[in-house]
Formats: sequence, C-alpha cells, structure tokens
Amino acid sequence: MHSDLLLAIGASIVAATALAVVARLLRQPLILGYIAAGIVLGPSGVALVTDPGEIALLAELGLAFLLFIVGLEIDLRKFVRSGRSSALIGVVQVVGAALLLWGTAGALGFTGLAAVYLGVTLAFSSTMVVVKLLSDRNELDTLPGRSTLGILLVQDVLA
Repeated sequence: MHSDLLLAIGASIVAATALAVVARLLRQPLILGYIAAGIVLGPSGVALVTDPGEIALLAELGLAFLLFIVGLEIDLRKFVRSGRSSALIGVVQVVGAALLLWGTAGALGFTGLAAVYLGVTLAFSSTMVVVKLLSDRNELDTLPGRSTLGILLVQDVLA
C-alpha cells in the first residue's frame, strides 16, 4: 500500500511539472497543468490512482503545496493597506451574489435550505486558484492584485 502511494505521489509530481511546462509554453495558467495532471492520472485517465482514499490524500497534499506557494507570494504589509475597501467590497459581493444566486436557484426549482446552500456556495470563488493566477501573471504586487486578494480573504472569512 505504501509503495502504491509513493508511486502515486511521485507520478503526480512528475505529471504536474510536465503539464505545467506545457501550460507555460501555451501561455496558459500553470494551474491548468496541475488539473490536467490529476485528470490524466486519475480514474478518467490512465487510472494510475483509483483508490478514493489516495485521491483524497493527493488532493490534500496538492492543496497544501499550493497554499505554501501562495503564502510565499503574499506581502502582508501591502495586503493590510487595502483593508477597508477590500472588506467592504468583499461583503457586498458575497451578500449580493448569494442573494442573486439564491433567487436563481429558487427559479430553477430548488426550495428552502437547498436554494440557500446553492446561493451561498456559488457566491464564493476559489481563493487559491485566483491567487495562483495572479502570481503566475506577476500581478500580486499591483493595486488590483492586492485588492482582489483582500476581497477573496474576506470571502474566506465569511465562508
């Protein structure tokens, strides 16, 4: 079992690196290469990794690496400077999107708690994906990049 897991981790790293290079050559975000590696190695691809437990472990490991990389890119002093406006925009965006999507879910036939869950879930964007995209484009240190990061972190706190 451990040798299978080590093989899966090694293959994941090699595939993610290779497909990230391809993504870079195609001028696409690196995260597309990472996602493609998961698809290629998973049950829908060559089925190197099919055990749900191993898939969950690899997903958690990949997220930990992504969080680490993003953490290296963030300058907290610059982030704090965009504080109030980011907080206000983040709250307004989450509440507005949740209400809009709750109404849409209701119009599609979802009622009660199911509509509320759909509205709230769809209101939040993926912070790690957006931060990685900003990092790849060297836009984290720009004012729009810091503002976007602030808004995303407010969303995470509200989540």
